[in-house]
Amino acid sequence: SLEFIEATGFGHIHIFSFSPRAGTKAARLPGQLTGDIKKARSQQLHALAARLKREALADQTGRVVDILWESGEHFDAGGKPLWYGHTPNYHRVQVAAEPGTSPARQILGTRITGLCGQDQILNGELLEQPVARADQRIPVVNFSR
Repeated sequence: SLEFIEATGFGHIHIFSFSPRAGTKAARLPGQLTGDIKKARSQQLHALAARLKREALADQTGRVVDILWESGEHFDAGGKPLWYGHTPNYHRVQVAAEPGTSPARQILGTRITGLCGQDQILNGELLEQPVARADQRIPVVNFSR
């Protein structure tokens, strides 16, 4: 029920509607719901899931976490490169780093400062300075034997 889901407080919900597959026992069970009912329930659940995710992300504000920094693809309004990484519980975070530095492939202490609009990305502030790199290319590490 929606009440159970809300009380549990999931941070992320993967939602899909049941579709009967011919030849399976589930397809032959009585009491199948109509497409309209499935669609309405799905819409309600998507709205609840979006709210719960915003709340879970907002709850991260002020926390200091170790972030694994992965990539920098965009720039902020001031021209600083934006870098993206993930918290240990897999929330996406972005920081603006100083030009010429790269936090990529580093785990750095980061304070979560808030939520970035509708993107569901957390904003952060690096508490540790990334290693300065003259060459922004990131070496590939091959772990295969």
